[in-house]
Amino acid sequence: MDDYFWNGPVSAGATVFVSVCGFGFFIDKKINKELRKRVHYFLANSDGTNWPNQLQLLFDFLFLTKIWSRPSFSRSVIASCIVLIVSTTCWLIYDASNLDMFVTYMTDEPLFHLFVLAPYAICINAIGDFFSLWQTRIIVARMANSISGMYRISLLLLDVLFSAIIFSIGLALGTVAFLLTWVLAGGSLTFFGEGTWISIVHSAITGNFSEFVHDGGMFLSADTLYENFLGLFFLTTFFTSIWTWAFLSGVVIFPMLRRLWDVINVENYPIGAVFTVGGMVLGVATTIGGYL
Repeated sequence: MDDYFWNGPVSAGATVFVSVCGFGFFIDKKINKELRKRVHYFLANSDGTNWPNQLQLLFDFLFLTKIWSRPSFSRSVIASCIVLIVSTTCWLIYDASNLDMFVTYMTDEPLFHLFVLAPYAICINAIGDFFSLWQTRIIVARMANSISGMYRISLLLLDVLFSAIIFSIGLALGTVAFLLTWVLAGGSLTFFGEGTWISIVHSAITGNFSEFVHDGGMFLSADTLYENFLGLFFLTTFFTSIWTWAFLSGVVIFPMLRRLWDVINVENYPIGAVFTVGGMVLGVATTIGGYL
């Protein structure tokens, strides 16, 4: 019974729920009173069709209106690192063997992992996530200009597709840059033998990408830490896409749960209320996905 609650899909789903819910209440504490009142009015009086406009306002507040600026990039990097930590935590508590795998790899050549692979991994992950954020904001802006349900669904699906493409391109370019730097610094490519990080990336890029997505991507069930971490990086690229789906789920479902309005102080925590419901949806989806 203890293992059921502390390890497995249930605990992973609970971690997702707490993270998404906490994210919503964190935003409520940071945004100005005018924006908070606007979102509350939207929940209380709107038919929900203009939800992209509200989401666009949140994007602008959190990641600033000047997308191609250092402050915007810095905020994106921070968000990317937080999402990576949450995703890794979910993966570690999902199965006790994952923690054993993590400890085994980290204790093997720890300096190489800490000072060489970690900066490279964080770099390609953060840059890919920033471009994914940029394209999601464009998608949301497009949705705000139309009330067609089919058009918006098509854009949501395109957002997922574009994020996957961005991850693939970023992984390939980042690996090439890393290897060039490695060689120029006097390193040998023979250092990266079979089963190492670079060989896994090379395999994923040059023909086994579908296998990588299945084992080290969506299911995070590969035999090596490197494949699973590539999978985690793959999933964090969809951070803004997942945020969009969570917001949409909350906007659609929360107005129908009037009893929750008495539990949550919606006037002061409208975004927390939305993400409480959206977090429940994502948490349940994570739990169900873990059993499939």
